[in-house]
This record gives sequence, structure tokens and C-alpha cells, in this order.
Amino acid sequence: MTTNNFFDKKIIRSIKLLAFIGLTAILLFGIVSVNKSIQYSVLDFFDFVETKGSDFEFYTLLDNRDNDRSEHMQWFAKNKFNKDSLLNPPYILLGAHDNNAEKNFGTIFKLEEKLETTFPLIQIYVPWGSRREQKFPVNRVKNIINKGSLPLITWEPWLQQFESRKYPKLRPAEERNEGGMADIAKGLYDEYIIEWAQEIKKIKMPIFLRWGHEMNDAYRYAWGPQNNKSYEYIKAWQHIHEVFTKQNVDNVIWVWCPHISYLDYDEYYPGHKYVDYIGMNLLNYGEAVSWAGWRSFSELFDKHYTHFAYYDKPIMIAEFGTLEYGGDENQWYAEALDSLPQKYPQVKSLLFFHVSDDNTTSLKSLDWQFVDDSLSTSIISKKINQWKQF
Repeated sequence: MTTNNFFDKKIIRSIKLLAFIGLTAILLFGIVSVNKSIQYSVLDFFDFVETKGSDFEFYTLLDNRDNDRSEHMQWFAKNKFNKDSLLNPPYILLGAHDNNAEKNFGTIFKLEEKLETTFPLIQIYVPWGSRREQKFPVNRVKNIINKGSLPLITWEPWLQQFESRKYPKLRPAEERNEGGMADIAKGLYDEYIIEWAQEIKKIKMPIFLRWGHEMNDAYRYAWGPQNNKSYEYIKAWQHIHEVFTKQNVDNVIWVWCPHISYLDYDEYYPGHKYVDYIGMNLLNYGEAVSWAGWRSFSELFDKHYTHFAYYDKPIMIAEFGTLEYGGDENQWYAEALDSLPQKYPQVKSLLFFHVSDDNTTSLKSLDWQFVDDSLSTSIISKKINQWKQF
């Protein structure tokens, strides 16, 4: 293809998209002005327009792929299309979640640059609900794939955020948390689950899905044991898995991730055929919160690694990091990452929890980011590049 033809096609595609959106906006404005009762339908239609716009953005970005990043990801390009290869990758699948990467992944790429590496995985968090931002994040997922990586989606079942108008079979919002997992297992949320399954199927690339994480923690999430029995959680997980199977979705890698501080996690295991990865969070809070205290990586991890190894599944450290309160964070990272693949051969993935305002465990905001700490990034870079992955 010549350069002129390439740009001609892009210009034509841009004009068509802008004309479509403009005419649609004019038409819908007129309709809504006449009949206010169809505003919800209009919003749904704009969701459709947004998806088409995402498709345009995806293919445009594909034309302008960052050659340097793709070059560094060549080893991963050979493995990312094959689910079996992702369950036993030749190298640890590094990744990160950054709360400042909602609109784009510039902060993720800045972290990569500082660490002199490239992340095969990028993690995003999506709550359940009927609002537009709670639908399957098509554009974000396609953006991740376009950049040569794969998404890890932490999918959080907040059941109170569904509108009764759209989901009339649900209990009143204030009653949904208690016994909510049983309602999922009964199929009351199937319409929403099926929508996600169908959208994931369209992607045609593997997607890591971490649903209902830390389900055995009674103090943090509504899907915990304060509202549900362990067997209800298991039935809900199995039901979601079966819904995906019935929709012929075969590109999901299921990540089960209990809270390791509560030793009853075995009671929540959905079963061997329903789980692909064993996940866990390794976060050292130090003295930032009263219930913690400074703990080394080995103190936090070793006994659980030995236990989870018996599941004979690849292990993912889905949230990894330390705060600076009560110890030396640089030493913590150095000891944690030193020869990690050799010490813990079943660990196949590790994702940095690079969050600047974590309010999930404390009244004050906690900052896990280290991208601007030159000493921390230098130490982490040295250790992970000693693994000779890339």
C-alpha cells in the first residue's frame, strides 16, 4: 500500500465516523426533546456509537503501533494467542494497575520506561452495575491489546448498582448484598453476565478475568462472608463460568484470588475445572495501619506459596507492593524480587499495585506508587532484568 492510499483511507474513515456521530446526535436530540421517556434508550444507543468509535480508534491505533514496544514484546507475541502458553509462560508475566490510567495508559508506559521493561499484562478494575462505565470496557481492552499486551480485568460484583427499572427481577438495592451470591447462582444477573460474555467473545484474544476477589474477607467487600456462605460463592463462580461456556466463550483465563490473611480460603475454591490461575495479593502495609506491621515478602508469602502449590495451578501475584512506613521499602523490593522465578517456580505472573490514592483499608489515602522514586525504580529494574526475561 502506498503512503497516499494509506492516508486517503484513514481520512475517508474519519469523515464517515464523524458524519455518522453528527447526524446521530442531531436526530437523537430531536427525539429526546419530544419524548423524555426514551432517554435511557438514547443513552444505550450512544453506548453503541461509543463502541463503533472504539473500533475506529482500535484500528487507527493498530496502524500506528509503537514499534519499539512491539519489538520488546516479540517473545510475548508468540505466546499470547495460546491459552495453554499463558498458563505456563516461558517468563513471568509482569504487569501493573495504575489508578491514573483511566483514560489512557500513559502512566503505565512511564512506569515501564523507568523499570526498563514492558508489561505483558495491564490490569483494570470494573464494578458490576447497569451504568455505562460498568459495561464491558471495549475501548480500554482494545487499547491494551493494540499495545501488544493482554488485559487482566478485576470484575467486582457490587450488586446495589443495578437500576431496578432495567433489572425488575432483582430485590430492592438495599437488600441485595445479603445472599447476593445465591441470587447470582439462581440466574438473576444472567442478562448482565451474558452481555459481558458476548463482548469478551468478540475480542477473540485471551482475557484474564479475576472475579469476586478476596471473597473470604468480611470487612472490605459486599460479596464477603458477612453476607454470603462459602458454598454460595462457589455456586455463583461456577454459574458464571457455565454461562460463559454456554455462550461458547473460550478465551477467558479465570483467576481465583482469595485473601491470604484468612486461612479458610480452601472453603471458597470453586473447583479445578473452573480455575486457571491461583491469585493472591501481596501488599506490605507496614505501620501505615494499626492492624498490620512491617512484614518482609517471605513472611507474607512463603507459607501460602507452599499451600497453594498443592493446587497444581500457575500462581499470580495480582497486587504487589509495599509502603514506606516502618521499614526500608527499597530493601523490601530487593529481597522480594531477588531470584524470584528460581525461588518460586509456580509464580507465573506478578502485577504492581501502582495506586496513588488507595482508600479501601484505611480512613486515610495510601500511596503505593514509586515511579518517581529513582532509587526504588533502579532496584526493581535491576532485579527483574536479572531474570533475563526480555
